[in-house]
Amino acid sequence: MSESQGFQDFTAAYTKLLVAVWTDEKVADRLKSDPHAVAADAGLVIPADVAITVSEVAGESSGEPQAAMEAYYGDFQKGLADKAVTLAVPQAPALDAQDLTSDDLAEVAGGMACCCLPCCCCHR
Repeated sequence: MSESQGFQDFTAAYTKLLVAVWTDEKVADRLKSDPHAVAADAGLVIPADVAITVSEVAGESSGEPQAAMEAYYGDFQKGLADKAVTLAVPQAPALDAQDLTSDDLAEVAGGMACCCLPCCCCHR
């Protein structure tokens, strides 16, 4: 696996982990009690002999998001080698409903967006 692929896989799994924690309080609670299992569920496999510290990060990160993720990936890889990683869990991003159209709000509220392809939900 190339370094680039490793970073992409890490980013995808870490993002999946954050979304799960932000959207499900039970997952957030489980992350504190069993971080290895929650990380593995998201595709972020951390060996059992590596200690995990879960750190809730307040506020927004400064700087370029890509650079911040690359730096975090480097720290994470170093942590794996040192047998101690920190899972940083930032606050869930705020959703500014003013930027949403009425169609966006309908979808969020459980509405359905039709893709105009024949399927079971659109063409009954």
